[in-house]
Amino acid sequence: MIKRITSVIALTLCMSMSIMAAEQEVIFKFSNTNDLGLPSTDMSAANINGPEVAAIKDDIKIVKNNVTVTNQKNHTRYWNRILDEALSIYPGNSITISVPENVEISKIAFVVIRDRGSLNTPDTPDTLLPCDDDNGINYTWNGQKQSVTFVSATWSTATRLKKMTVTVKDKAGSAVEDIHAENTTAPTTVYNLQGVKLGSAEVLSTLPSGIYIVGGKKIVK
Repeated sequence: MIKRITSVIALTLCMSMSIMAAEQEVIFKFSNTNDLGLPSTDMSAANINGPEVAAIKDDIKIVKNNVTVTNQKNHTRYWNRILDEALSIYPGNSITISVPENVEISKIAFVVIRDRGSLNTPDTPDTLLPCDDDNGINYTWNGQKQSVTFVSATWSTATRLKKMTVTVKDKAGSAVEDIHAENTTAPTTVYNLQGVKLGSAEVLSTLPSGIYIVGGKKIVK
């Protein structure tokens, strides 16, 4: 009995830690059929209609799951815009990613059109964010900030951003990958991150996408 009580306490404490520090990925896809409510255009329409078509002006806020993206125009002619299935960040223009006070950004992963990534690192403006591969497609920033600004290098052609994944977590601590309980013979039970019991393992298939505690481990569905 004492061992079982100890197992329950240990599981409850670990779940509390997971609630405080759970990571979440927020994905922005900058396609012409984006789910962000943003206009888009193609090169032929842009050439005809000029810099105003599909312009994302400085007062427009793109918000998804409490992550906010704003765009800043420093280019002499163009605002950032979704052009031919990617967000074009023109030379000198920037994007800022920010989150509320209770969370922080721990990682931002960019996927660009090949060889069209030329974002300066936030803390060293004259240094380009290095590419993760030999294909000139994937770039990653790691840190701990509530607001991060990336500027497209002024000497380059436009950065062409197809997808951005922002990883956020609670400021209380780092993420807990696994949760272990001493009582391995107890029936497998599913909890949500608020510690509410949802039922046995069979209910997992009926639950919406999210993060759950199953059998003492954090599971992403």
